[in-house]
Amino acid sequence: MKGNYEALIHPRIMVMRIIVIALFLGVVAFAGVASMLHFTKEPPRNPPAAGAPAQPDGELPIVGYLGVFALAMAVAVRFFLPQIMTPALGPPGSIFAGDAAVEESMVVERLIAFYQTQLIILAAMTEGAAFMLLVSLQAFDTTWTLPIAGFAMLWLFSYFPSYDGLVSWLDDQVLMWRMRKE
Repeated sequence: MKGNYEALIHPRIMVMRIIVIALFLGVVAFAGVASMLHFTKEPPRNPPAAGAPAQPDGELPIVGYLGVFALAMAVAVRFFLPQIMTPALGPPGSIFAGDAAVEESMVVERLIAFYQTQLIILAAMTEGAAFMLLVSLQAFDTTWTLPIAGFAMLWLFSYFPSYDGLVSWLDDQVLMWRMRKE
């Protein structure tokens, strides 16, 4: 570790971890309820005729399709949101560029706040997609949404922040800030 950020990181990383775990456990709990309701319900008394579609005409599982779209958006946003939000990567007019009066500890505090904001945005987008997929399973009997929701839950848990990862990211950002400052 190049920088000494322990006092700044420890309280924030605990909050970030609690947020990710809470979002993840909420989806896991709802997945259990939705799966139990889906797989334990009685078959319809008047099943559709052979060859008839499972969904009545005109009733598309739109929530499932929206869930897949929302998950695709969450995956795509993960790759470009950090470049948009991180001030050290921003244009020369960004909030840190050329500001000689800003102390490094203040820069680190701002960067940690940006990191936390990114994490919350990305995790919430993924959680929303997972919930839409599970609601589709429950409301429209779309079993195909369950494995996609499982992928969304794994993707959500991938946001669990590590101390070393955050320190490494901060070291890179502070180095870029120092180079811009000079």
